[in-house]
Amino acid sequence: MKDDGILATKLHIPILRKYIVPRTRLSERLSEGLYRKVTLVSAPAGFGKTTLISEWLTVCKQEIAWFSIDQEDNDLTRFLTYLVLALQSISESIGDRILPLVRSSQSLPVETIMTYVVDEISTFQTPCILILDDLHVIQSEPIYDAIHFLIEYMPSEMHLVISTRETKKLRLSSLRVRDQITELRAEDLQFNKSETERFMNHTMGLTLEPEEVHLLESRTEGWIAGLQLAALSMRNSTDYHEFIRSFSGNHHLVLDYLLEEVLKKQPKPIQNFLLRTAVLDRMCGSLCDALSENELERDYGTGQDILEYLERINLFIIPLDNDRYWYRYHHLFSDLLRHRLLRCSTTRVPVLHIQASKWYEMKGLFIEAFHHASEANDIDRAARLLEGDGMPLHLRGATAPVLHWLESLDRSILDDRPNLWVTYASTLTVSGHPISNVEEKLRMAELALQQKESSEEKSDLTGHVSAIRAMLAIPKNDAEAIKIHSKCALELLRPDNLSIRTSATWTLGFAYQLKCDYKLASKAYTEAIASAKATDNLLITIAATICLGQVQEAELMLHSAKEKFKKVLQLAGDPPLPSTCEAYFGMARLLYQWNRLDEAEEYGQLGVRLALKLETIDTPAACYVLLARIKLAQKDNNRAASYIEQAKEFLHSRHPQYQMPELTEVQGLLLLSRGQFTAADKLTEKPNDTNTIIRSRVLWAQGKTTEARKLLELMLQKMDRKRQKYEVLKILVIKAAILQTDHKIEASLQILEEALKLAEPGGYIRLFADEGEPMRQLLKEAHVRGWMPSYTSQLLSAGDVQQDTQISSTKSLVEPLTKRELQVLQLIAQGLSNDEIGKQLYLALDTVKGHNRRIFGKLQVRRRTEAVARARELGLF
Repeated sequence: MKDDGILATKLHIPILRKYIVPRTRLSERLSEGLYRKVTLVSAPAGFGKTTLISEWLTVCKQEIAWFSIDQEDNDLTRFLTYLVLALQSISESIGDRILPLVRSSQSLPVETIMTYVVDEISTFQTPCILILDDLHVIQSEPIYDAIHFLIEYMPSEMHLVISTRETKKLRLSSLRVRDQITELRAEDLQFNKSETERFMNHTMGLTLEPEEVHLLESRTEGWIAGLQLAALSMRNSTDYHEFIRSFSGNHHLVLDYLLEEVLKKQPKPIQNFLLRTAVLDRMCGSLCDALSENELERDYGTGQDILEYLERINLFIIPLDNDRYWYRYHHLFSDLLRHRLLRCSTTRVPVLHIQASKWYEMKGLFIEAFHHASEANDIDRAARLLEGDGMPLHLRGATAPVLHWLESLDRSILDDRPNLWVTYASTLTVSGHPISNVEEKLRMAELALQQKESSEEKSDLTGHVSAIRAMLAIPKNDAEAIKIHSKCALELLRPDNLSIRTSATWTLGFAYQLKCDYKLASKAYTEAIASAKATDNLLITIAATICLGQVQEAELMLHSAKEKFKKVLQLAGDPPLPSTCEAYFGMARLLYQWNRLDEAEEYGQLGVRLALKLETIDTPAACYVLLARIKLAQKDNNRAASYIEQAKEFLHSRHPQYQMPELTEVQGLLLLSRGQFTAADKLTEKPNDTNTIIRSRVLWAQGKTTEARKLLELMLQKMDRKRQKYEVLKILVIKAAILQTDHKIEASLQILEEALKLAEPGGYIRLFADEGEPMRQLLKEAHVRGWMPSYTSQLLSAGDVQQDTQISSTKSLVEPLTKRELQVLQLIAQGLSNDEIGKQLYLALDTVKGHNRRIFGKLQVRRRTEAVARARELGLF
């Protein structure tokens, strides 16, 4: 989609036409309104909205991003893609990570994507202006939601200019109340008497008397398109006064009349050129040549020659780049030419569309080629182009036109081409439609496929159906369904159908992970990552890498898991993509186990913020639960209780019936720490593994150690020790601690030895430290006996030390620096920028800036150099 020629028509400021009349009074109003958020230029067609803005920008000394909107931009993905590309004219780095996300086959909430667009805009160093030209062609509500989000949250460095014929979908009242909008309407854009005189006599080369100018101005009401058409007609008139006197009627009737007059004055070959090129939204010389039908036109030269001739005579044609390569007609002129073309010959229109489609296909512009094929109602050609040469068009940001076309087809056409039913279902999935709608199309596809003989295409389409069903089963965590559909897809899909095979490989790995078959899950994820990288599928790369890290974590390979999560954080961007929330959450879990509680809390907070931007059931709640564990480890029961309440509120708001085992466990730990044994016991009414652990802890706290051990032993007997390694390790640690309180030292040491062997490679600390004094006594004995001396020494030293203990020399500060703040301070001393510090520590830029503010506050300094000097005085390095 990112073709330089097409971009020139959408993302460049239109070239000023030489018949322009300077609108100084309006330019000044536009400049005066820059302190407000928005400028709205709203008027019917032909009032010079785009020309006015273009003129103003030639004297406006700010960075400019221009987005000329057309009908095809009603697709949210396409709109957001071009919006980001337009912003790249201000900063080339913007959107490097957003564009893959926007174009991905997995939909995200509008607010999520726009949050990252706004965050990237906030990195601009100088004031800038974004122009959305011809917004009236947009009818999509999600796109207006994106625009309203941008208006609400865009930074003060940006000013938004909107050009439109209508404003009914824009929410303007709050902007007006807050004096945040400048509005120019039709009455503002109308030519006054002096502008009309200058335009008619100087620009258009006529010699009208003052009273004739006044009469023409009143007849046209200053309507610029009407004045231009009148001037073109009067060039061939001998009696200006009589022409102006008879010039009456409303705009559309006048325009229709004058078009007849203007067109009749053109040679037949030029008339023919205008009519046949009317099917084009934009045109260049070679494209016009591809539509050539008349040998007589060659007397006027090539298509490029005719375009330049039309520009010279000011015949409603607008150049779209400095090289005069791409052009378009004035919208009203184009509409009326198309109307006339249909009146002349209905059979001619499809032929012209097919010729345009062939030209675009030859240039590799498949979305535009598909548009013209669908306009020509060439089903076979449109269906073939829809495949997009290996990457279907609905995965390239063309969901709206694809859906519009598919919805327009008779069922008989779809039944005859089952691939269209499959594409229909896939497009609905990408667009976020309900599962029931997708399933309906999948059933139609299967019925249609039953009528077809066996072939490679039938097999591939059946595989695609299964791949879609595997994706639909993921939100339900239905491991068996995901596995069955994924395997079926991989068996049936063609080897070269990489985009769908990548998706099916990832979903298969997810099924294995849900079943705790980690070896097969790892194999599937590794394959999915390799394939996703080959096809530039960022979201599958992120998702599969996170899942691989989770598998390694479950296998007690914490250091390997850390590398996977770190890899995702490198892909996350700044600000990080919301899909990376599980990587931040994973890092928080690892840091918690390594007893780095301050850092764990920091990553957990980041995980929550990102997860809240996604439509997910439990990830934010799971982050809150982990944060509660951290606070329990820091003996801050009140904060722990607060996080527990946040988790409960979130789950109730999203999924009232959902029960999270981890939440039940941490609730039980909090109640036990407060001595509320009865309340903790009530949490265990519904039998499951988590409740059994809490129940055993309640019995332990009540001195019923034998009963507590029996519950844990029953759990161990039911577990698969090869697959449920972490669960086994956790129970062994608890059981060893219970045996120690029962003075069964040898038995407890025997279990502890097994636990240490499992835990040492991953470096687990909190798992042991959370069991308090009984575990500390056991570890002392193990250390005396020489068991893993380095590891047991590390565990013992962590038992009584709070993670937020600062270096002793910082005690002279009113508030000591945390370990993370000391890390940031060390990097400041090394001369690293905020951005470099963020990349090294895998932190968002705003997080680094927040650390800087707190460091400066604690050290009572204002600058980096002062902070480093003060730190050296205190001996912090």
